[in-house]
Amino acid sequence: MSIYESVEYHPYCPSCGAANVGNDVCDYCGASLIKSKTNREETKDEMEEQERINALEDYKYEEIKGKLREKDDFLLLFCPIFGGAFVIVPTIVCIAFMGTGILEFWLIPFFSLFWLIGIGALVPLFKQLTEGHKCKTGDPITGTLRGYEDSMTVVNGRPQLNMRILLNDAYDPKILVLKTPFTVKKYPVGAQIRLKRYKDSYIFDK
Repeated sequence: MSIYESVEYHPYCPSCGAANVGNDVCDYCGASLIKSKTNREETKDEMEEQERINALEDYKYEEIKGKLREKDDFLLLFCPIFGGAFVIVPTIVCIAFMGTGILEFWLIPFFSLFWLIGIGALVPLFKQLTEGHKCKTGDPITGTLRGYEDSMTVVNGRPQLNMRILLNDAYDPKILVLKTPFTVKKYPVGAQIRLKRYKDSYIFDK
């Protein structure tokens, strides 16, 4: 059983009437946009039941795909070790062969194969970092967490999770299926999620 804090926000500033764009305070007058805060206990079964109810309600919304570009411990560990080994080791061997004068022409394609594998292993980490940096100056968006679903990626025997977020758009609401590096549910169903977006990449707006 877990205790969650639920926060309800004013859609418009109670002081000046400006629209709430996902902040705790009004951008114009500084007034609080928090309507109420409540703490409640929620069991695993209750959360899963609410996710099932939300999934049945959400069929009417268009789905869009996105990927969370937050810090990914798996990529930070795997890519430098695996990719670095396939780049550095053959490079050292190639230089040693050149120094002794025994480098044959047919060995170049052989070493190149290892270099390509190593570079390919570093690309996901490079993309994660660059896309995450671009998101910091991206468009702010908000939404309500409707539930989770398993992705096709498995880490340490557990599937990484997709977050299903109903975006706050009164005219064209959509479900954002956000691929994350998480293998555990970090946020309760119903939580207000604030993000920044660049194309189909997202980071949490802290």
